[in-house]
Amino acid sequence: MAAGEPGADEGPDEPEDLDKAHHPDMNVSDITSGINASGSLVGFSITLSGLAFEVFSAHCSSPWTSETFGVEPERADSTMRYVRKSIIVTEILGVGGVLLTDNLLPFVATSMVSAYMWWTYAEAISVAKQSKTTAAPATGAPWSWK
Repeated sequence: MAAGEPGADEGPDEPEDLDKAHHPDMNVSDITSGINASGSLVGFSITLSGLAFEVFSAHCSSPWTSETFGVEPERADSTMRYVRKSIIVTEILGVGGVLLTDNLLPFVATSMVSAYMWWTYAEAISVAKQSKTTAAPATGAPWSWK
């Protein structure tokens, strides 16, 4: 019998029709859109993580600066004040990412950056206190050992 004649075995011709034969409530596009959404979510989270590092760059000079001049209590306190400000801004970015994607991954990504940067700056200040590195007088070298 030819296709289209009564009694002919008319199987699905299109891949989407084959999928519907096995899963009538699901479309192929449902699967591929989930994959694309996951990829976009990961990319978005990586982008937010990069922005989180930018926030720290804007607020804090560098861990090296903290390590070099952080033995002075006022400077160490100042450094950690800016780290706390950076964490607040970074976590706001993470919450915004959650609201945009309806997923916690952006917040997890920015929180990981915040934790890492807190540890990095705290370690730099600890190294400064152990090495007793302080800023030299304005007429001297950029730093000196005491």
